[in-house]
Amino acid sequence: YETYRVEDENKLVLESTRLKDMGWGVPSTFENAYALRDGFMVIQGYEKILPELPFRVSVVNEAKLLLGDLPEDPAAFAGKTIRLDDYAADGKRITFRIVRAN
Repeated sequence: YETYRVEDENKLVLESTRLKDMGWGVPSTFENAYALRDGFMVIQGYEKILPELPFRVSVVNEAKLLLGDLPEDPAAFAGKTIRLDDYAADGKRITFRIVRAN
């Protein structure tokens, strides 16, 4: 799980990452605070600004976009859930951008 927030001027900001598995993609060194919580490695304090977020959809991981506050236990999420494979075929890329609606 990655947690982002939207800031002024249509920017996405990466705040934290929660990793369930300790394998491929896990950083080997850390510049940010991290902790083990409820079976997850939680890395916080990124504050990385992204103009857009590219994401490759895969039926293997059944990726979802969760809109709302993510609780400590992701299974208890009560916000809106959007399945990404409803919007793009397996292996296709989706690019997320923040656009102000008037």
